[in-house]
Amino acid sequence: SVNVDQAFGGGSKTLIMHTVPESRASAFVSSKSYLESCDVAVLVYDGSIEGTFADTVRLYDVLSSARSTLPIIFVCSKADLPQATQVCEDGSTPEAFCESHGIPEPQRISMKEGETASIYEMLVGVGLNPQVAVPGLVIGSSFYDSYAIPTLKAIGIVSAIGLVGYGSKKLYDRLKNPKSVQN
Repeated sequence: SVNVDQAFGGGSKTLIMHTVPESRASAFVSSKSYLESCDVAVLVYDGSIEGTFADTVRLYDVLSSARSTLPIIFVCSKADLPQATQVCEDGSTPEAFCESHGIPEPQRISMKEGETASIYEMLVGVGLNPQVAVPGLVIGSSFYDSYAIPTLKAIGIVSAIGLVGYGSKKLYDRLKNPKSVQN
């Protein structure tokens, strides 16, 4: 449960996250029912490893082609580590890419430092206001009314797709139980 401020109606909203491992990303993207069940897709890249943003941009392109009304958010993990150079194939930075596509710039988080940039509240906000991350989405359009509104009223479902999830999971496991994880 995530507490949200009055801008999102106040109270508490339920946030359900489903991680899709890289090995299952193809099946996820090709399944209409999986894509339709998502209110927000979160693409996670490792800010400390060069080129990981470019990898997530390729997934962004696939997702936005498969479902143009799906809000997509980028998250830069490991913000506590020295940041590597991240550029797209066209040479643009993550911030420039997001700006040119009319979506929020990447949210920087560090699980190690506990810096989550209010990511959960932001995801609920995007789920409730998808036009923030979907350029050209018109609230009141027949697609939006027939698919998004019923889903958003019931629950905010967030699909987290991380091409670099393994590294984040390993770090989490190490922090949670340092003796059981071997290098």
